[in-house]
Amino acid sequence: MGGLKFGVDANGNYGYIKAGADTVFPFKSGANIIKTLVHGQNQAQTYTFTDDCDSALVLTANVDDAGNHAPSVKVSSGTVSRDVFSYLQNSSRYLNFAIYKLSDIPKGGTITITVGGYLGISYIVG
Repeated sequence: MGGLKFGVDANGNYGYIKAGADTVFPFKSGANIIKTLVHGQNQAQTYTFTDDCDSALVLTANVDDAGNHAPSVKVSSGTVSRDVFSYLQNSSRYLNFAIYKLSDIPKGGTITITVGGYLGISYIVG
């Protein structure tokens, strides 16, 4: 997975480890899956937040054969930043993984996730 790993910190919190790093970045304690989005070929999916969202993660994975393309993540208001991107190549296919951080998304704010390639799945976790 291009150096992306998952682990447990000294306090027993599950999280992810960036390529080349030793630090476990914990997932938010008590996190819930806010929404699961399954994407078809070159498909965009939009989700509207029903409550204010101070912070959340978007975990995405998709398959394509055109190269290493992370899904696009856009918000109507608030901020989004890509924290981790990794891909695996197997023959002519790529499996892409990305983690995005969301913050300050107001109630009624939207997130649009667009994947290229054949299929994808996204989890919004908060």
